[in-house]
Amino acid sequence: MKQVLLIPLVLIVLRASAVPVEHRIECPREVSKETLEVKQAPKGWTGFVPFEYEPALPLNDAGLMWGPPSSMTISKPPWIGRIKGRDAMRWPDLEGKESGEKWMACFYGENGHRDVILSTRLDDNATECTVTYPKKRGGAIDITCKW
Repeated sequence: MKQVLLIPLVLIVLRASAVPVEHRIECPREVSKETLEVKQAPKGWTGFVPFEYEPALPLNDAGLMWGPPSSMTISKPPWIGRIKGRDAMRWPDLEGKESGEKWMACFYGENGHRDVILSTRLDDNATECTVTYPKKRGGAIDITCKW
């Protein structure tokens, strides 16, 4: 009789360990002007980063990328809507995609421009990501992913 009860208990424990855990990803709020530079201007030219009116570029967007940032494979979210009164984007099924690399990209620039991108690689076992935008401009962008 003890063996009969043990098998369902083992199955419950195995199923519980396979449930994805939510991870919070925080993009830096801004990129300082001092961190941006033109590394190698062509001979006879001088590089300059023209953000003279603002000390930094603000975070204005975030999204999922397939592969490293240099590939620029920005993913269109399959779900766009509202969560608790806030605009949101969701990538609900990241399993089984052709690329093993998943990256969260943070986009920086004035007036919604994507002048600079900072990216972080996600765990290969990521199953879902959600980006939720602030109700007011300048608020925090909330990013959660499960793996």
